[in-house]
Amino acid sequence: MMTSISSAKNGGMLDVIIVGAGAAGVGCGVVLKHLGFEQYTILERHSVGASFARWPKEMRFITPSFTSNAFGLMDLNANIVGSSPAFGARREHFDGPEYVDYLTAMADLFELPVELKVEVTRVQPLLHNAGFAVHTTQGIYHSRFVIWAAGEFQYPRLTPFPGAELCLHNSHVRSWADLSGDDFLVVGGAESGIDAAVTLSNLGKEVTVLDSQSTWENESSDPSCSEKSKKRKKRLNFLQQTGTKKPGHMAGLSQQDQPVLSRRLFSLCALAAVQELRQERDLLVLRFRNISQHLLDISYHLLDISHYLMDIF
Repeated sequence: MMTSISSAKNGGMLDVIIVGAGAAGVGCGVVLKHLGFEQYTILERHSVGASFARWPKEMRFITPSFTSNAFGLMDLNANIVGSSPAFGARREHFDGPEYVDYLTAMADLFELPVELKVEVTRVQPLLHNAGFAVHTTQGIYHSRFVIWAAGEFQYPRLTPFPGAELCLHNSHVRSWADLSGDDFLVVGGAESGIDAAVTLSNLGKEVTVLDSQSTWENESSDPSCSEKSKKRKKRLNFLQQTGTKKPGHMAGLSQQDQPVLSRRLFSLCALAAVQELRQERDLLVLRFRNISQHLLDISYHLLDISHYLMDIF
């Protein structure tokens, strides 16, 4: 029995509600469609891929996008099997708006039930494990399961240390070229921090990077960490070797020595790197689950075929 979206807001029950229409939300929506689900919806308070649309103008994907589908391999930045954002962007390292175009195209191609301008304000469990009541600005939805795919970019930690309120967080920057001043301090040496430092240095600014762990020296056996560390170090070394007008420099900052920053000091808090790693981890888990489901379906088909052959012979 089908449950319409309108009836789900009037006591009817959906199978799944996905909160967020970004990379994870669109990817989950396509997986549900491949699995045959029809009674689900995606609630998005802004637009498809809204967080990527808010990236700084100069920010690019660090992971290269390879169009290797002809060999049966996934594009590293794709969140849907058989797709590749590189085909649309026509380059390996694309920006936020270009990834928005990819996510929007995927949502349109698979005719996903995305509801825009719907903000979730509360998720309430129903009695006897009967599901959830999802309170929104457009009414209350009911669903057996809820997938939270709202991401973390839009929920930055703005006060991680005393004085952080004097800083400008990376997620609040629309273009580094719009910022006035010649001297910048970047707090955080992971992906977003190094990206900010490199961009500002290329703009002729003097940049200092403060980080408690020197993440560019990470020698972890986990390739998702070590490879990004090499990328950060390579970008910093490139600036030093090419003689940038005002090359950036690095300084370690221990947890105990974190100062209250003066109001005269314009700092850039780049703490989104850990969030990005978590998102990438969640996407990889989702992809592996999708592949596992396909393999399970194939095994069932093979089992049916074997039973059929046994009946014949």
